[in-house]
Amino acid sequence: MPSTMLYGILQKALSGETPEVRLAATSEFAASVKSVGVTALHTEGLLEKIKASLKAEGKKGAVERQGAIETLNALWDLFEEVMEPHLIALLPHTMPLLADKEKSVSVVAETYLKKFLLNITPNAFSAVLPYLLDVSANVKWQSMQLQMDVLSEMAKTNMSAQVSRNLSDIINVVSQLMWHSKAQVKQAAVAAMDSVSLP
Repeated sequence: MPSTMLYGILQKALSGETPEVRLAATSEFAASVKSVGVTALHTEGLLEKIKASLKAEGKKGAVERQGAIETLNALWDLFEEVMEPHLIALLPHTMPLLADKEKSVSVVAETYLKKFLLNITPNAFSAVLPYLLDVSANVKWQSMQLQMDVLSEMAKTNMSAQVSRNLSDIINVVSQLMWHSKAQVKQAAVAAMDSVSLP
């Protein structure tokens, strides 16, 4: 499939006229990538285009930001662990969208990130953990809340062994957030502490 055709489908997914058109295009794009191979995402510069759209600015860029998240979601649904390294590398650009001023963007970002992070393979845990434990000044509270929610759920799943092996680092961060000024973060941290502390 010519790269121009892939680009055209991606462009429709990112900025099609209606939500229905954009959503349909995300599935079409993922299927088209499957037909040519995942390597096309890099060789054709498609991931770079998606990455740029995640950073589209202002209210006018909201459609593009949302389209980028929904495209990543479609790729994850189709390829799952094959996409892990690519999607992990994009976490610094997807996680800030949890605090997007446009509610439609923050909602799809939360849905996508929870689904992705809670379904990674155990081998990917060590690559994801630094993002879950990042509570630096530039991290928004909405992200911290999701980070705590994800850690809490991971402790109850097939990731429990990975959580246990990194318990000291995790408890150090979770305990800090138990005193956070935002009630949502505080509550999520308390729940996470209960989950990760279970024998």
